[in-house]
Amino acid sequence: MNEIEEKQEEESLALWEVFQGVIAMFIGVQSEKNRERQFKYGKVHQFIIVGIILTIVFVVHIILLVKYAMIWAGA
Repeated sequence: MNEIEEKQEEESLALWEVFQGVIAMFIGVQSEKNRERQFKYGKVHQFIIVGIILTIVFVVHIILLVKYAMIWAGA
């Protein structure tokens, strides 16, 4: 590995990396390399908070989609 890659691995995960990891976990496409890096350098509370936020966003979108479909169907 070069110096840049070593420096990046020593640091904690950025917020966008946590979001990317949680989304990958949601849909089940997480690579083994990324999973190991996230478990090594990530903090549990970051993943829990991002997971809760993304779950709430997902549920709200589903509710709005159903309401829109009901209005569109004339119910």
